[in-house]
Order: sequence, then structure tokens, then C-alpha cells
Amino acid sequence: MLASDPLLRSKVPWDKTQFYFGDERHVPPDHADSNFRMANEAMLSKVAIKPEQIHRIKAENPDAEKAALEYEQELRRSFNLSGNRLPRFDLFLVGMGDEGHTLSLFPGTKALHDNGRLVMPNWVGKFYTTRITMTAPVANNAALIVFQVTRADKAPALKAVLEGPREPEQLPSQLFQPTDGKLLWLVDTAAAGMLSVGMRE
Repeated sequence: MLASDPLLRSKVPWDKTQFYFGDERHVPPDHADSNFRMANEAMLSKVAIKPEQIHRIKAENPDAEKAALEYEQELRRSFNLSGNRLPRFDLFLVGMGDEGHTLSLFPGTKALHDNGRLVMPNWVGKFYTTRITMTAPVANNAALIVFQVTRADKAPALKAVLEGPREPEQLPSQLFQPTDGKLLWLVDTAAAGMLSVGMRE
């Protein structure tokens, strides 16, 4: 809608906006499974932005570790980071899977333990593939994290994340707790169907 609705499109400062990817499948940018391809086809290619405003994960590199390190270096360069400093995003937009994962931080995977990394390769046995993902501390340093969650199949996980015990190894979305920012959940009525708290419409 940001790309197709003239009123909405006019409200975005496209020339001042930089786009980064929180995670990526270990595929080339023209692959059907590529997050970059999806975002590019849905919005990025339809608005007035320059190629240098788009910072994609170069997941076509056959070595996922090198691809992760390259993207971490890109973050350090573009945010002018030194030492252990973290990038500060204005908006960190994520979804949630039906088992509580977010980005490519899946239950029981090694990237849940960042070890000081900004970006990590993450083997996901569920899909028998490697993903490349930003780590939770990067998201938690954002000014605003927005979760968008839809569909009834997400309802059990959403209830567990928001109202259950803290079990981030099982529910990685629980790792997202801003250190100096806000967290906003945008959920539809189907996804919110099991919540005991009220929902503002």
C-alpha cells in the first residue's frame, strides 16, 4: 500500500530512508524464496529510491558465514560503529512464525545466543537450510520494534509469547525487549483470538 496508494506514498520521506534486511534465506536475490526479491517486487522497485538506499544481505555467497560477516561490516560502516556499539534503527519491522520465531531466530538454534555478533548464519533444521539473521540485541537497540502478526494459526504462539512464561529458547520472539525504545504489536482478530487481554481496534 505504501507503494501503490498515492496518498500514503506521498507521506513517506523516501529520499531520506535507508532500507535494511533483518534476515535472508541463503539464496540469490532473484530466487523465489529471497526476502529481498519479495520486498523489491512488492515495494522497493515501485518507489523513488536509489540503489544505495537499499542494503541487502548478499546471501548468494555460498559461504553463509562470510555473507553474515559482510553484512555485519556493512552495518558497522553505514552506522559508523566502533567497538561493541550497536546500530540504532528508527523502525525495526518483523513478523512472527506459528512457533514463535522471528527474523531467522528459530527455537533451539545457535543464533539465539549472539556472542556479541550483529549478524549470524543460523542453521534451521526445520527447513534443512541455513538462514542469515540479525541478532536480538540489534533489534532491541531500535527506537521502535513493530511486530505484525496475522492468521489464526499464530494464536497459540502469540498467547504464549505475550502471556506465557518467559521461555525464549522455545519462543524467540520473547527476546525482543527494547533497551531504550518502544515495542508495538499489530495483530488481527484471528491471531489475537486466544489472548485474555483486550485488543484495541
